[in-house]
Amino acid sequence: AASALQLEPEERAMLAGERGRAARVAMRVVARAAEVCDAERLLRISQAHIDGCTYIGPGGLRFARELVALGGRVAVPTTLNSNSVDRRRWRAMGVPASLGEPSEALGQAYLDLGASLSFTCSPYLLPSAPRLGEHVAWGESNAVVFANSVLGARTLKYADYLDICAALVGRAPAAGAHLD
Repeated sequence: AASALQLEPEERAMLAGERGRAARVAMRVVARAAEVCDAERLLRISQAHIDGCTYIGPGGLRFARELVALGGRVAVPTTLNSNSVDRRRWRAMGVPASLGEPSEALGQAYLDLGASLSFTCSPYLLPSAPRLGEHVAWGESNAVVFANSVLGARTLKYADYLDICAALVGRAPAAGAHLD
């Protein structure tokens, strides 16, 4: 079946690599997610909150480092979920290097992509919290519920890696809660 997804000229340019290799990869992911959701278009987001910055294995670190190597920079203000370790004191706390080092590296990769030094699972408590009607791409479960029900912003529960892709292109599928 043919996709009903219609991209704007700027989105097609990202898909063609005209805004760099990382944006091309990210737009491919976001566009494919939109097709899976049967979205007819993408929508502009005002911000993102990245849940995928918690270290769960080498694949996530490799993905983030690859986005950095491809020249990735977030297109919208982007906050980060809590990290797997205390970035300053994990050694003093006795966390094994096998967890501490890749966790620290993962957090740094997201900072290198332009995300803010936030590391919180409660982005709705930050001064940058979205307002009524804003479209955002948040990945943290409790934050998604709070954004949609209390703040009146609109977001889906963006999976790890889709969240950073949305941040890199400033777009998300026009689907689900975004359409309510």
